[in-house]
Amino acid sequence: MTACRCGEHVQFEQMLEYQGQKEHFLFEWVPDADPDGRVAGFFSAATNITNRKTSELRQAASEARIRTMTDGLPGLIAYLDRNGIIRFCNAAYEKWFGITPDQMIGKSMEDQRVETEFEAEAKGRCRSLQATYLPHRDESGRVLGVYTLDSDITPLKRMQGELQQMASYDTLTGLANRGQFNVRLAAALQHAADASE
Repeated sequence: MTACRCGEHVQFEQMLEYQGQKEHFLFEWVPDADPDGRVAGFFSAATNITNRKTSELRQAASEARIRTMTDGLPGLIAYLDRNGIIRFCNAAYEKWFGITPDQMIGKSMEDQRVETEFEAEAKGRCRSLQATYLPHRDESGRVLGVYTLDSDITPLKRMQGELQQMASYDTLTGLANRGQFNVRLAAALQHAADASE
């Protein structure tokens, strides 16, 4: 009230009991000043904003649930808008890249549908990723944004490499086995055939 008496427009929210229920109100106090700037009093207006506040609280609770679920997943999850700007990402980005989700919001990424595997360096470690980018479309098919899911498949790739090694080389001697010999022989014969043409 002191600020209003000093000529400032004051606005604040407050929860009050109204007709037996807790309601949210937005109060506005506007100074009533004379031509010389002296404040004689103030006008007060109160608006019941319970519906808006309830909607905001539901939205915040929903966002908190989504954040809790996505932060518990090991994959990189993000939402990009139609311009390829990150609007949401989970906590895995911080674990991988040392960048908080708040720091990622607003950064640009390519806006395209992709399902691919790639390697990325994060905090000095090379990781294999399987990425899926899924467009978020409206009723007319226009792309509004992109959902992303990047999963760490480094252990799978390591195991595939070990299986390939075991299938191609003798485990005792480390020398190429018959299967690897046949692969190399076929490649050498193809190379020789290509060179003679």
